[in-house]
Amino acid sequence: MSGLSCVCGERHAIFGEGGGRELSEELGVPLLAEIELGVAIGAGADLGEPAVIHEDPDGPFRKLAERIVSDIAPPAGALGCTARMLDSLERAVQIPSS
Repeated sequence: MSGLSCVCGERHAIFGEGGGRELSEELGVPLLAEIELGVAIGAGADLGEPAVIHEDPDGPFRKLAERIVSDIAPPAGALGCTARMLDSLERAVQIPSS
C-alpha cells in the first residue's frame, strides 16, 4: 500500500515511502501498482469481496487486475491455484461498476 489520503486532505505514508519501487528496481522487475488505502478496500473487506468490485472503473485495483490478466497471466489452460485466481480476476474486471 502506498499510503492513505485522509478526509482532511493530507496524504499519510503509513508504511513508509518508495519501498515497492526500490525493490522492483533492485530485482529488475516492473512495479505493478501503487495503491492507496481507501474506501474500496474497506467496503470489500466488510463484504468479503475483492476491492476491485467496489471502486470506480478507472481505479487502481481494476488497473492492477487488468495488467495481471493481460501482461502477467500464465498461458491459457494453465492448471492450479494461479489459473483459478486469474479467472477470478478476469471476472472481477468485467463486472460493471455500480
